[in-house]
Amino acid sequence: MSAEVMEEQNCYKLENISDVHDVFEIYRNDPKRWSFTIQSQQQLGMLEIHRRKIDSSVKIMERSLHSGRFCYIENLKNFGYLTDTEAEILCEYYEWMVLDQEITPNLYVYLESTPTIVEKRIVARGSFEIQKNVIEYLTNLHELHEKWLHAEKVPVVKIPSIEFDDGWFSQIVSILGFGF
Repeated sequence: MSAEVMEEQNCYKLENISDVHDVFEIYRNDPKRWSFTIQSQQQLGMLEIHRRKIDSSVKIMERSLHSGRFCYIENLKNFGYLTDTEAEILCEYYEWMVLDQEITPNLYVYLESTPTIVEKRIVARGSFEIQKNVIEYLTNLHELHEKWLHAEKVPVVKIPSIEFDDGWFSQIVSILGFGF
């Protein structure tokens, strides 16, 4: 059985807009202003990745529309970065996408970690400047993932991620027994 890894790091559709050069920079500078815009474009990008045809029998994705809906949107709302109305609109987009596109996965692979370890990895990668409330943000995001996956009807495989380095995708594929 073969697997195809779908890279999502750059699925923000805003990167194609001429006056937006660094999506994460504009978000960092004004998260209340940009959360709705970025999350709606993230949903569109994720939908495209979900729908993308592949040559292998398995598609492995780092994030999905589902984690976006039940974890990231909720976290942005909890932090006051989305209004109730904005969150409701994004949830309606999600409901339409899921019902219209039939994109329910067969399995979730959850790399279990702690917010502290995730923060260290973010710093080590230089992904973005750590803000003062990052541990609180990551803790809430972690709790939302745990809550969502516990309630999911799709099977979940939890793998402690403490041992994985930046090549974690290929390591997971190997653990699950898929080849490229």
